[in-house]
Formats: sequence, C-alpha cells, structure tokens
Amino acid sequence: MTTRLPIRLAAGSGPTFGVDDLACAAATHLGFWADEGLEVAWTPVHGGVAAINAVMDGTVDVSYGGLGPVLRCRSEGKPVRIVVSMARALAQNLVAQERIASTAELRGASWAIDGFGALSHHMARLVVKALGIPETEIDWQAVGPPPERIARLLARKIDALSSAWRRRCRSAGTAAAACARCSVSPSSRR
Repeated sequence: MTTRLPIRLAAGSGPTFGVDDLACAAATHLGFWADEGLEVAWTPVHGGVAAINAVMDGTVDVSYGGLGPVLRCRSEGKPVRIVVSMARALAQNLVAQERIASTAELRGASWAIDGFGALSHHMARLVVKALGIPETEIDWQAVGPPPERIARLLARKIDALSSAWRRRCRSAGTAAAACARCSVSPSSRR
C-alpha cells in the first residue's frame, strides 16, 4: 500500500458545497487527489479571510477561497502564493432589500461581506465608491461566504450585498439573486 501525502485544505465556503467548490469537491469525490498520492482533509472555515488566516497560523497547509485575502497577504510580504484561480470575471451585482428603491437609500444600510479585506469587501467598496457614497456611511457586516450572506438577506437581517450571481428571484420581500446554494425554491425564481 502506498502512503499518501496528507494535505489539510481550508474550504472558504464553510460546511457547504456550491458551484465555486466543484473542482475541489470533484477531486475529492472522484478520487483525483488519491490518484495523485494525496490524502486531503477538508477543514470548513467561513470565507476567504478565515481560509488564508488558517494557512498563516498553520492550522491547514493550503486554502480555497477568494483572491482578495491572498493578494492582501502578498502585499504585506507574507509567504503565500496563488496556485490557481478559477475566477473568469469579477462582475458584481448589487442585491438589496426590495424596500430600497434607489441607490441613494443605501446610505446607512447594512451590507454583508465575507470578511474585511475579502474580495467581497473590495468589490463592495468599489460599488459604493462608484455610487458616490462614503464608505463610512455603510454598516459593513462580515458574515462569511455566500450562503451566509444570502441567508441574512432573505431573513432581512441585512440590507444589501454584492455578488457575481446572474439569476434573479423575488422572495420574502427581497430582490435577491439566486445561485446553486440559495435556498429559494425554483418556483419563486423569475
């Protein structure tokens, strides 16, 4: 029997699997890691910031998460590398509670992000800047990866978020975007 190299992998998506995780999930479930002589142990963490922090503190060997936290670490001279990125684009959609009728009403709104310094935070800051709203007038809330942000939006615990989702739905009074991890039923999608 061949001994496999143990690898501890922090999954920035937390305990869920979504479309962003397909490559790593497929490698695990189809045995690709094992075929390459690797024994991969998943460690779920909440978001890319937590994933890179787990690498930096030695809890895991590698992480899977957004580019933002890794780029921040590199800019600070920390010994991390981006091995591969599946990102094809950085397009973001603004998703807000239906009661927010104009972008001006985002002043003072709560805005869910993965974590401070995460890609979702950087992209949201660019959106806010383009809207002419000072960052200090947004209530930034670091809540974790997309499933947690979607849940908070649908539960009306936050006012807005930005994401790369493409499909729209109307549910629970929100103009929320739907994705493979969203708990919105297909019948409610538009």
